[in-house]
Amino acid sequence: LRNRPYEGEHYAALFYEWRWGSGLFERLMGPRAWRWDMGWAMHGGHGRTWLSAVDFDVRQANTWHHELGFSLTLLDYLNVDMTWRLDRAERRLGLSFVRSF
Repeated sequence: LRNRPYEGEHYAALFYEWRWGSGLFERLMGPRAWRWDMGWAMHGGHGRTWLSAVDFDVRQANTWHHELGFSLTLLDYLNVDMTWRLDRAERRLGLSFVRSF
């Protein structure tokens, strides 16, 4: 939501995530993959906001947000994320912690 806040009285969204274990990495890297607790995930989100019919504004008619991303999990607590916006040409790289200490 950088540089573009979403505003509206109503909203709808769908978020999903699918995680895979280290099987792919075990085939590529051998036993190091399970020692590093590697895994990967695909995630995405789709949603929009809108105002009521009384306050309808043409600019708010198409405020859809679509994104798709992939995450690489290292040491069972650190995610390296790459996310692509599908409705405009943007991509983001990020780090996140899966579990708290």
